[in-house]
Amino acid sequence: MASGAIEPFLKGSTSENTRGLLRVVILLLIAAAAVSSRLFSVISMDVSAINSLYYVLQTNIERNG
Repeated sequence: MASGAIEPFLKGSTSENTRGLLRVVILLLIAAAAVSSRLFSVISMDVSAINSLYYVLQTNIERNG
């Protein structure tokens, strides 16, 4: 059913355009996933470092306080 509607796009010169567009879209999605994953890990690491620093400062103040 769905293959009948898609079939004209997969033949001839339109097939090259469609396949090229699909390749570009897929590559962009992969790139976006990679960038967002890296960005999340950097933000997560910064938050972890800030929390660790806060803990060290608080315990040091309580001991010497």
